[in-house]
Amino acid sequence: PGAVVFRPVAFVGLSTSIPLHWRDVLNQSAAAGGMALTILFTAGAMGTLAGGWLADRYGRRPVVLVAMVSLSAAILAFVSARDPLVATLLLVPLGLALSAPGSVMVVMGQEYLPNRVGTASGVTLGLAVSVGGLVAPLLGAIADQSGVRTVIGLLVFMPLAAVAFAAALPTRKALITMTSGDLLVIECTDPLASVDIPNLINQTGDTLEGSSRAKKIMTFRIRKR
Repeated sequence: PGAVVFRPVAFVGLSTSIPLHWRDVLNQSAAAGGMALTILFTAGAMGTLAGGWLADRYGRRPVVLVAMVSLSAAILAFVSARDPLVATLLLVPLGLALSAPGSVMVVMGQEYLPNRVGTASGVTLGLAVSVGGLVAPLLGAIADQSGVRTVIGLLVFMPLAAVAFAAALPTRKALITMTSGDLLVIECTDPLASVDIPNLINQTGDTLEGSSRAKKIMTFRIRKR
């Protein structure tokens, strides 16, 4: 759920902050701020289609991870831009990366709960949007106190948080299918696994019996509770 929730927070934050950013930071008109949102959402529509196509070709998890890392970089570049033209151009990769994982995450949620497809869809869509809406007042309060650039700057960390959850998804899926007492041995090359796997174990309540590293390969031994 964490991977699903953090992306909509970024979406809601950007949707509400970009018009204000255009007016207060870039000194542009309200109409220009509205046009910026149009560009963002148009790129987002293309990103949704591209994300589905790329997931079919390269796999769902790589698409989610690459899109989230790209989104974080795009937000950072956007909030650093002072020229309206540069900021406008950055809206395209921002929209693409923001929307590419959306439909992919819905499918992944359905795969994790194959017998409860409706519940999985509700979590990935309904809960995610609801959490984004609940966070919006907090983001507004921060903008009132510290400025809209601060809010957009904070949104850089939302995709990175989603990456931390998404990186552990295959392990979580494997643990769900196991019975109590089973041993799961995982080999990883992702450096984030050294953080993600222990955090996952803390959430699930299973036991991490040991871990080791040989060159670039990390091995984890997890006992199902």
